[in-house]
Amino acid sequence: MQARTSHYRMRYSADVKCKYWMNSCEYCRAKLCDADTFDEPGLGFLAFTPAQARRITLTRIDAPSGSDVGTSAGAYDGRRIPSCSRCRIPAAKIDDPVLVGHSDGASISIIHAGSGGKARALVLEAPHVFTEEMGLRSIAKAREGYERGDLRQRLAKHHKDVDAAFWGWNRPWLDPEFRQWNLEEFLPRIQVPILVVQGEDDEYGTQAQMEAIQRGCRDVEVLLLPRCGHSPHRDQPDATLRGISSFLQRRAKL
Repeated sequence: MQARTSHYRMRYSADVKCKYWMNSCEYCRAKLCDADTFDEPGLGFLAFTPAQARRITLTRIDAPSGSDVGTSAGAYDGRRIPSCSRCRIPAAKIDDPVLVGHSDGASISIIHAGSGGKARALVLEAPHVFTEEMGLRSIAKAREGYERGDLRQRLAKHHKDVDAAFWGWNRPWLDPEFRQWNLEEFLPRIQVPILVVQGEDDEYGTQAQMEAIQRGCRDVEVLLLPRCGHSPHRDQPDATLRGISSFLQRRAKL
């Protein structure tokens, strides 16, 4: 492993209470959670013996972070642009970013800005800061649609490896231990203006998510849209675009 890449290091994980080869930011060496690659047969590093480990082939993929490079068992994604957002943004020579994130992407923006990462403003579409039972029920329903309905076929139009994309999202959310997941500790540390765009009919989160951000952060505007589910940019594109444009012109001077 060390002969092929400096990204993976033998690190201790408090979650699993042991050491394993853990992905790390190539710049700041921050631990990057990639435990899902160890979870089950068919994923990257499930080797029970030295002989099995020797059969794993590591392939460097030189592609920008976030591009759809696909995944496969035994493949290592050694991207030149680092996976740690605190390092990825300066590495991309972006000095003053506006972070626009949807759903889990909004959560990532919260973690970045709440960890001292650079940002001029945040636009958070349907953000998650903690788990809710209604959201978990919707995620379980999506799993049923993927396994028994046409959801897999519809998603395959947008992903080279649709199974990796779907299960990489669905399984962590439905893990019983994930019910304790909570980002509220990051909110008071965010120093920049925030716009929260939330649909009144969001099937994955209630207005409690929006209200938690309002309580925890000092400078929050809310755009609550009627007849709108979890994807405001799809369900109410004109209203969403107007709201974001107005916010950025007023608060981010764009």
